[in-house]
Amino acid sequence: MNIMFGVSDDEQSTLSRAVEELGAEERELARAVQTLRTFMTDAGLTTIEEIDPESDRLKVRVAELNAQKRTIDGNISARGDFTVELRANYARNEKQAQRIQAELRDRDTLARRLEPLRAQYADEIRRLDLVAESLNLFDSLTVVTCPACQSKLQSPPKVVDNECSLCHSHLTTDVTDGESIPDLSTERRSLVRRLNQLLEFAQEVRAEGDKLRRKLSAANAEVREAQSALDRISGEIISPFLTQRDEIQQSLGDTRVELKTMLRARQMLLQLQQKEVELLRTSAALKEARARKAGYLKNATPRDTTLARIGERLFSILEDFGYPKVDLVHVDRNLVPFVRGRRYDKVGSSGAMTLIALAWELALFELAFEQGSGHPGFVIVDSPQKNLVPGAVTVPTTPNPGADEGDAEIDRLITTRSRNIVENIYRHVVSWLAKHPGAQIIFVDNQPPSVADQHIVIRYSQNPDDPPYGLIENEDGHASEAENR
Repeated sequence: MNIMFGVSDDEQSTLSRAVEELGAEERELARAVQTLRTFMTDAGLTTIEEIDPESDRLKVRVAELNAQKRTIDGNISARGDFTVELRANYARNEKQAQRIQAELRDRDTLARRLEPLRAQYADEIRRLDLVAESLNLFDSLTVVTCPACQSKLQSPPKVVDNECSLCHSHLTTDVTDGESIPDLSTERRSLVRRLNQLLEFAQEVRAEGDKLRRKLSAANAEVREAQSALDRISGEIISPFLTQRDEIQQSLGDTRVELKTMLRARQMLLQLQQKEVELLRTSAALKEARARKAGYLKNATPRDTTLARIGERLFSILEDFGYPKVDLVHVDRNLVPFVRGRRYDKVGSSGAMTLIALAWELALFELAFEQGSGHPGFVIVDSPQKNLVPGAVTVPTTPNPGADEGDAEIDRLITTRSRNIVENIYRHVVSWLAKHPGAQIIFVDNQPPSVADQHIVIRYSQNPDDPPYGLIENEDGHASEAENR
């Protein structure tokens, strides 16, 4: 009801939030536009019309410089043919120097590896010399004092026929005669010969290394000479072109930087224009939102006023129905209707409840349609005569302990005037619909009065043998009866 009659606080909150958001967006866009405009003004560029001619001129200048650069590169390439032989000679000398350098590195590596081997042979010869000297200095069989009496022996003991001359013990293994000394000279001569051969080979390796060093020095000199000749000839022929090329390259770089600055400025001006358009759209949207909010606040109806109107319309409809002794009709803030100062469900009469409920439904529909609110424009009422006339749909009711004699009197009056009241209901609906074309009220009534004959769209027979049986044609009761049998 709040939404349909426009009395909800949500609408005002939505409009206020929209105004606030659009206002914040407008302020942000205004700051961005002001910042961009200040920056472009300080840079001396205020319009795209000022930038485009300068950008075109710089593009033409870049194209001209590139053409000059290509021309000079072609001249350099043509003049470079004169130095082909010099470059080939320089390449050959450099390759020869690299080969000699590799050979020298191999000779030096081999010489370093021979040094430990020479030292090893020298150590072996020294060890043999020490062994020979030890055999001469220390004789294990030389005994000059008797171990038993400590007397000096006339002759040193010997081993004769595997028998010791001192203790006369018979020896089972051969014992070398004290006077025989191992001969190490053969082994020593062999080691000396191999050491001399190693020294001769190492000397040859060092000699080859010295020779390669001299060749490497000469090769490096030839490389430097070839490089100097190539540089001298290249400088005489190509240097002027290189100088021109460097100047053009510098001008080209400066022009490209300037062009890039212009293009960036143009992009920023486009952004400025876009921001200005967005600012205009946002300002227009903000103005429209403020107008909507002002219009809503001007035309908004307070909720209490709307409830009062609904209560007045409810009272008017009950009077048209012929509700007896209708008085003190209003609708509280919880949308509950009151008649004669009582809630509609406490009036003590089922017929009165039917009339109040029907009047309440019609009051909401009529006011919503008349005000052009968000109502679909039609309403469906099922069994409008419920609890009013005999044969209509009824529901069991229980006595209301709070009912008084006035309620009983109203119930009696409704019962005695029920047929007239039903006709009044139809007359009210027909009269209101005639004044409001486009609205539609659909009654589903088993016993419509005669005043509604010209407005009946379809009648249902309630007889399966006389179609149409009802709104749902196949629900005729035959199936349930067959299941029961």
